[in-house]
Amino acid sequence: MEKFVVRARRVQVHSIAKNREQLRKYARYETKIHLSLTGEIRVEEELPDEEQFESLAARLRPLLLAGESIYYIKVLNAIEAVLGDKRTPEEIAAFQELRGAWESTDIEGVTIQGYSLQTVRSDGKTTAKISDSQLAAGWLYIDLVHVDPRKAKAQATEHTLKDRFTAATRVLSRVAELTLQTLEYIGAPERQASFGFNESVWEVPVSVTPSEAPISAKVYFAEVGTAPPDLEGVPIQEIEGWKELTASGWLQFNPGGRVAVRAKHTNGETVVEAAVLNRRRTELGERVEVLLDDSALFAFEVASDGDRTVDIDLDERRPSAQTPDRMARFARLLLLFYEADSVDFEISGIPGFSVSWTARDVAEVQSLKVLDCAMTDLEIIERLSSTNLGSLSAGFSAHDLTRLRMVRLLWEGKTVWGQVREVRCKGPEGLEPRALAFPGAAVTFGGMTVPAPPTIVYSHSEVETYPIPGPPLEGEVGERSFVLRAPEGQQLVVWSPERFAAVNVEGIDALSQPVSELGEIDG
Repeated sequence: MEKFVVRARRVQVHSIAKNREQLRKYARYETKIHLSLTGEIRVEEELPDEEQFESLAARLRPLLLAGESIYYIKVLNAIEAVLGDKRTPEEIAAFQELRGAWESTDIEGVTIQGYSLQTVRSDGKTTAKISDSQLAAGWLYIDLVHVDPRKAKAQATEHTLKDRFTAATRVLSRVAELTLQTLEYIGAPERQASFGFNESVWEVPVSVTPSEAPISAKVYFAEVGTAPPDLEGVPIQEIEGWKELTASGWLQFNPGGRVAVRAKHTNGETVVEAAVLNRRRTELGERVEVLLDDSALFAFEVASDGDRTVDIDLDERRPSAQTPDRMARFARLLLLFYEADSVDFEISGIPGFSVSWTARDVAEVQSLKVLDCAMTDLEIIERLSSTNLGSLSAGFSAHDLTRLRMVRLLWEGKTVWGQVREVRCKGPEGLEPRALAFPGAAVTFGGMTVPAPPTIVYSHSEVETYPIPGPPLEGEVGERSFVLRAPEGQQLVVWSPERFAAVNVEGIDALSQPVSELGEIDG
């Protein structure tokens, strides 16, 4: 029955079934006859688009096959077995009517559901009389999913594709309507508890829309002929010969896009993946945009004389995107270049050159370190909350950095200072609250909405609770207002029960001195 519910929901979301009145119209065997004063008579039968109807028929097919677990008779028997004598006489009668309607849709025999057809051809030959059930089955077995009809279905070959499709529209539209009626019968609130279905049968996705088709992914590639990797227990990035596809790596497939970048320092050199993103001729030479580490765009104006570089001007440098990942890598790349003795560039088609960069001042270096810290916090929150935060669209303050670090620590299952010594709350009369729990509220950082864990708790292992005299603050009858206060000189601590349990750390009562990592970021 759970499988039936999922399949019936797939029928329910089909574009034809969504228009319930039109579906019923298709099932009613309605024929229009147009009479003209000229004596001409035209017969018109409204039909759906055949390609569209084919997909509906495919979704219905298992309901009509005796070998399938959701064959309609098995589903109806299961419903009766579960409900048994829990139904009123009226409910039993209604169900028997539903069963009778289903049994009249059988397409494996010669039953006439709505009409039969016999054709006299222009050459005088007459076809055998055939039921709409046989014609509908013929469309399934000749024109849709099979090619060699047998038994009663074979007679359908004497008729046209339009005749077969017209009958299939009528018969299968009835099946679709009965499927939806049965789904509604099962899903009625007064019956759901009797069936005890897993809740997922009502929630699992039953259709794919074009907007869902693209997925975020990492792509890995290897040389042609490399054996496909066995991913069980081994991350693909650790398998020899396989490399992650990056924008820089892709651009390097073009010989003109190859760039070698080496940051040289006292202990050796650091190779940075890079490639030419754009290049064009200018009056002085060439303007080249280089993508470094998939995160930074450097634009150079390069003037050369034969095999010698005459002049280099760094025209522009910026992150390739404003996402946390790219911004963090951009900050680290600049810090790497500032700490290097020199940075060597070898760009295809241009003589190699070396550049030395220094930061404007100590504040710039500190700003890059803070940027790296903040973006790393955002990356961790994205991973732990399974959220794509998008791109930064605004600046941020020292206060924003503090709140962001608190949110990250909560997601990591840590306990942090609450920045307050006391909070007010309401509680039932006669009970003194020891902690205050509330839904986690998102914070805004750099124009992005950063989610907090589902539940946030303010508490302390030595919390003191004081009732506030008088009526409760905006409270209900039977409630009182309280103050939760940490000991003198301390603050309440904040934690998330869900994340605390997820990382399996010690309980909050075991903490004598709550630890905060907020001091790592200097505003």
